[in-house]
Amino acid sequence: MYGNPAVLARVCAEHALIISPDTFKTTSLITSNSLLPNKLRYTLAVMKKTLRMYPAVSSTRAGEPNFDVSDDAGRLFPTNGFLVRANPLPIHRDLTHWKRPDSFLRERWLVTPGDPLYPVKGA
Repeated sequence: MYGNPAVLARVCAEHALIISPDTFKTTSLITSNSLLPNKLRYTLAVMKKTLRMYPAVSSTRAGEPNFDVSDDAGRLFPTNGFLVRANPLPIHRDLTHWKRPDSFLRERWLVTPGDPLYPVKGA
């Protein structure tokens, strides 16, 4: 948001409207209503977009006898005896799953199913 003052202003306005314009009350208001942050639709869209473009972590797990991974052609690859690493960065930049994957489009998380920007299932 540092590089986009309009986004920062919209997030701040959303927080003032939904939580409180008095930032000193934020903690107590969220503590008394833990679901309140779920109403921050635009803020959540910015967070999801940021984490999609700049994932904080990847994961590694031990393969198992009944756990296979598949490629786009549907071929199965057993994982037993291997370490499997999921790297979200290339997945989150894949054109087969994301329209305009390198664009910072908060709207992607605000549109309804059927919209070209709506994330495909499993993305």
